[in-house]
Amino acid sequence: MDLCDEIGAFSIDLRRVGEPVKRDEYQPEEVVKACGAALEREPNNPRFHFQLGMAFMALRDVDNAIRHLTIATEHDYIAALAVLDHLYRKAAALNAEQQRPPD
Repeated sequence: MDLCDEIGAFSIDLRRVGEPVKRDEYQPEEVVKACGAALEREPNNPRFHFQLGMAFMALRDVDNAIRHLTIATEHDYIAALAVLDHLYRKAAALNAEQQRPPD
């Protein structure tokens, strides 16, 4: 099992390898390093892109998060699609709220 899988697995990912990492043990900076190295070896691995995207999300690097999650969806990675759907719905609701005229 790759280090990216050992330290970056999420419970929502049904295609994960290994056990999901507990929230209080999750270290996104380390996941970025491990999954970045994994992607150098396997650049088309959607699981690594998903886990890297989630790490960037935890670090609030939304641009890189969306980039890697999108790559994962291009490989039919359902967990990435679910995360992006949630993000886009949240952004649309926030935008609608900001566009609403004041009372």
